[in-house]
Amino acid sequence: MAITTLLGAGFDIVPPAVLLLGVGPLTLGIWQRAVSIAVYGVLAWSFLVDLIRGIIGLNHWVLDGSVFHHMAMAPAVAPAVAPNRTTNGILAVGPAMATIGGVLLSRTGPAGGLTATAGTRYHDSGLIEGLWT
Repeated sequence: MAITTLLGAGFDIVPPAVLLLGVGPLTLGIWQRAVSIAVYGVLAWSFLVDLIRGIIGLNHWVLDGSVFHHMAMAPAVAPAVAPNRTTNGILAVGPAMATIGGVLLSRTGPAGGLTATAGTRYHDSGLIEGLWT
């Protein structure tokens, strides 16, 4: 196996990883308790869609919701080394989600919830206040 094939397969993994690394901070800024549920949920959904795709035909909208759909199954298939619109979009959305999550986290604080003033009580679930009450 050529080293270029291995490098191409390695670079083909980058866009889905960047997208998953953007989901985590965005969820952290919105609802801190649901970070692992959101990231593992996206990962599980992507795996499930990719698994079912091999059994039955799925609509392209469902396939586009999977981060694994945008990867080549290298080395069996030649990796898509040349960037396309989908790859560029994923590489732009991941850091944008991480940036938005960072801004939201800076507003709520690392302990979760809004910063309390004297005599004010806030729920500790971040921006989705009162969801569990």
